[in-house]
Formats: sequence, C-alpha cells, structure tokens
Amino acid sequence: MKLTLVLLLLALACCSLDAHHHDSHKTCKPMEKFLGAKFSGTDSEYMEELERYSDNEDGIQAAMEVKDLIETFSAEKRSEYLKLLKNLMHKCKKDWKN
Repeated sequence: MKLTLVLLLLALACCSLDAHHHDSHKTCKPMEKFLGAKFSGTDSEYMEELERYSDNEDGIQAAMEVKDLIETFSAEKRSEYLKLLKNLMHKCKKDWKN
C-alpha cells in the first residue's frame, strides 16, 4: 500500500501537472534531479544519490521520506521499487521534452 501511495504521489508531482502551467517545470525539476540522477547505477549508488540530493536541494522533504521508506524494504522489493522509480522518472523526462 505504501509503495503504491508513494509512486502515486511522485507521479502526481512529476507527470500529472498541467503541461501548460508555467510552474510545472519549476516543481518537477528538483524531483527529476534527485530521483533521475542514476538511471544506470546500482541500487546502492542510487540510494546514495537520493541521500546526496536530499541534503543539497531546497524543498525536497520527500527525498528523505522516500529513501527511508525504501530502506525498510527487502533487497528484492527495494530493487523492484527503484526500478519503478527510475522508469517513472524516465517517463517524466520524456513528457517534459514534448
């Protein structure tokens, strides 16, 4: 349930914003930066990036919450979740380019 909720919130934050709204880019960019940082990295590298960006970006309270949640998962579940996050962010990047 938590997994679905966090994915839904990220999807709403990144992908479902009105494309014509001028603030949507400003809202999405920091999320893209910390979640989209390591598409090809290992899971542990990706977790390090989450931590690094959450420490440095303003207004990214969600970063630590997502990281803390991911760390409670089993290794298999964590890998699956990170893959979903990476795919979500990849989709967001494509949407922003259009």
